[in-house]
Amino acid sequence: ASGSEDTSVRVWDVGARACVCTLAGHTGQVESLAVLADGRLASGSRDGTVRLWDVLGAGACVGVLSPSGHTRYVTALAALPDGRLAAGTEDGGIWLCDTSPAAAATTAGSSRAAGALSIAALGCAVGGVKGLVVLPDGRIASAHSVNTAVYLWEAPPPAA
Repeated sequence: ASGSEDTSVRVWDVGARACVCTLAGHTGQVESLAVLADGRLASGSRDGTVRLWDVLGAGACVGVLSPSGHTRYVTALAALPDGRLAAGTEDGGIWLCDTSPAAAATTAGSSRAAGALSIAALGCAVGGVKGLVVLPDGRIASAHSVNTAVYLWEAPPPAA
């Protein structure tokens, strides 16, 4: 898959070198993508949202997440093995989002703010988040635009 400046996400058949599906819904440039453990695709955008897509099915948007309290766009995503999603924002925020189908379904097609689905603000560092990686021990590493430091974040255990 690829994110685009035209606000779309394209799903590719690499062998055929062809776009097989174009996903529309974002209103800003798509900055980041991550594949969740269940096969759904997450896309982060300059519109400040993360959209969840059923790319194995009809290609429909199945949820919209908005990390509450951030002031800029979503620049980085990383999927945790338990199905949660780490999102980094241009203002340096690191968020942990509930991407369970039940939580996502409450916001798909809803006009209410989806910020309630951001289950944990892990912290904020100086400079926009340029990359996120989930480490084997469950911590999340983030790289930022202002310095060469790598920050390590402890992810709380998933809710029961």
